[in-house]
Amino acid sequence: MKRLKIYYRILSRNKVFSVISIGGFSLSLAVVVLLLSFIRSEKQYDRSIPGVEQIYRILTNDHSARIPEQSRDKILSEFPQASAATKFLLNNCPVLYKEQNFDMRVVHTDSGFFQVFSLPVVSGQRENLFLDPHQAVLTQSSAQKIFGDENPIGQILNVSHEYDVEVVAVVEDFPEKSSLRGEMFCSADLRMRYSLTTNGEKEAYLYTVFLKFHEAYGPEFLQDTLTALIHPYLDWYEDQEYSLHPFKDAYFDIDSEWDGLSHANVKLLNLLGWLSMIILILAVFNYINLTIAQSTGRLHELGVKQVFGADRPWLIRQFIREAFIQVVLALFLAFILAIFLK
Repeated sequence: MKRLKIYYRILSRNKVFSVISIGGFSLSLAVVVLLLSFIRSEKQYDRSIPGVEQIYRILTNDHSARIPEQSRDKILSEFPQASAATKFLLNNCPVLYKEQNFDMRVVHTDSGFFQVFSLPVVSGQRENLFLDPHQAVLTQSSAQKIFGDENPIGQILNVSHEYDVEVVAVVEDFPEKSSLRGEMFCSADLRMRYSLTTNGEKEAYLYTVFLKFHEAYGPEFLQDTLTALIHPYLDWYEDQEYSLHPFKDAYFDIDSEWDGLSHANVKLLNLLGWLSMIILILAVFNYINLTIAQSTGRLHELGVKQVFGADRPWLIRQFIREAFIQVVLALFLAFILAIFLK
């Protein structure tokens, strides 16, 4: 306590220096804290999804996520190690309700989507979703936007001025930090039904395909046979190869195309990382220079202490204690500034 009082008197005698050194240092640290907090926040994307470590997506060797939709059923039927699989395609579509038009992000998928990503059902049907292709599922926010306080279950919506669907369930919104997007879910089979070729045959529809494995298994059992499994559905792509990639890394995979996911600005994050390091280094050097400059004005004080028996190690420990207290004080002020500036 006595040493703290001594240090307080030292700061009081040099008010301008104290404000410049501690204030400048704490402001620089506050900026670094904010930058690092943003980078850490970006790294939390998709981490809140239950069982995210077991979720994988299929990509081609040229980083495309467009996979034949038949591969989903093939994998489920031949590989019991996969607990669930789903196909995913995101489009912006007009959705009509009582002559009101809503521009919504519509996910064309299947019931496996809610098993892979464990999106909780808030109300309505919980089992056998999309058994009837004319069913639709809304998120909570989209249900509120369209129906307000009205019960959405059983209501009829028109999608893309083409087909009517019945709302059978409402699910929670995607987590804020999720690369998945979507406000409404429709059956992928309905999309194919309304997109037949002239001779009545279905086209080769391409989707992003997600798999979820049982906890005891990884992607190794499927990796080597994946290309041979998918090739019959796209035999005109002879050089195409397929592999499994962890979904937890999808947000930072800026090379993949056509996957319907949101991705991080990796270049910006790298720039902010380097910027925070430069600011921290400059702040430390600035603090050291100011401290050295101020120490020359304390030569008289040091001389008096040596006269009264203070040796060199004691003086060094005093400077270290003072620097430590200054840094702790600057850190404390930096966190307070960061909270207010956030």
